[in-house]
Amino acid sequence: MSINLSAVQAIAPTTTDPNDFTFGSDAPSAAVAAAYRTHGVVVIKNLTSADALTELRLAFSAMIHAALGDGGAPDDTPAALDAAYAELADRKPATAKALKGLGKDIPAFHKAITLPEIESLVSTVMGSSFFQINYDQCLFRLDRPNEDLAAFNWHQDYPYNMMSQNAVTGWFPLVDIEEGMGFLKAIPGTHDQILRIAFAEQTGQAFRIHNSFSIDDLDRVGPLLDERSMPIGPVGPGDAVFFHCLLLHSSGKNRSNRSRWVINPRYGDLTDPAMVARDWRTARAKNPFLFTDLHKDLTVRL
Repeated sequence: MSINLSAVQAIAPTTTDPNDFTFGSDAPSAAVAAAYRTHGVVVIKNLTSADALTELRLAFSAMIHAALGDGGAPDDTPAALDAAYAELADRKPATAKALKGLGKDIPAFHKAITLPEIESLVSTVMGSSFFQINYDQCLFRLDRPNEDLAAFNWHQDYPYNMMSQNAVTGWFPLVDIEEGMGFLKAIPGTHDQILRIAFAEQTGQAFRIHNSFSIDDLDRVGPLLDERSMPIGPVGPGDAVFFHCLLLHSSGKNRSNRSRWVINPRYGDLTDPAMVARDWRTARAKNPFLFTDLHKDLTVRL
């Protein structure tokens, strides 16, 4: 029996009720922190104003219309964003693809992931007020209907970002994420171990880091994880999901007629002794495979 299969067979979710880790923005910090310690995930409803994300949506809309060259005014409504991007993807597919990777270059992206309410919540669940944000590993995600290229199977974030082992991932919707759009799936309570990774190094134009790391023995482990998982949603602008970098989770597939727009930052602990000892090295673009260097015992090379 593989190490991962044995570990996964022993997994029992800490809850099947999302109310156990869902809170309003006025919830006591101690209650939020306790739920996060237990489940490895919290959902905070209306943590920020929905308007706090308007600037980011408008900036991205402006980029789309600039690429189209149509002189169109920025429009941040979900329907308008979807329609404009669909037109760009049809007319200039290479530009549309490149644009997906540029959302995190917008200053409004940086503002959105460092709002005071966000930083306060990260401090509450991580237990440190001094953050490291690796912008290489932050994501501006646009998942169009039936477009599964960027869908992630079951994984932990830690091997991909290699920040502190108490690092926190944020999942902040820019539009309403409803049934059929692909909810984030997670298994509460699975943030206490690092699973072994099957590693296939890839380079060149076909390189996609999420194809390089996968949970070892995923063909057998994956169905067991599916059985134990639960959806995180619905959520909308102003809501915020925070989860531990070791929490087992996967991307839901978008089978609706609307695109799923989400921003996905990562927060590490600058005071973590292991980070200090390695001079705060993380898995940046120039060193994406740091996990395989630091965790040889947890790496199976394919």
